[in-house]
Amino acid sequence: MTPQEATSTNNLSREYFERALRIAPGGVHSPVRAFKGVGGTPIFFRSAQGGTMTSVDGREYVDFCQSFGPLILGHRDPDVAAAVREAIEIAWSFFASEQRFGGRGRQFKRGRF
Repeated sequence: MTPQEATSTNNLSREYFERALRIAPGGVHSPVRAFKGVGGTPIFFRSAQGGTMTSVDGREYVDFCQSFGPLILGHRDPDVAAAVREAIEIAWSFFASEQRFGGRGRQFKRGRF
């Protein structure tokens, strides 16, 4: 697929980008992806699972970045999702010391997550 063909199939991404330009500098939430210096329209995504992301235009992409590390287990990993659901039943954020501090870190260190 040529860049021109790809651009013509990203109509919803273009609409979202035009709207985002009115809200945020560069139309994105990262100066790295501002697109002003490289040209083009960023792809907007609606969902992701494992290593695949789906654009608002319905095209699937392989996510090679995985949020540059935090998603090393992929998008929406079931074990991570269960741990998050368990944690938010207790609290979203204390911004203070709490009893579970370091618990998940110790599990990762032992390879038991």
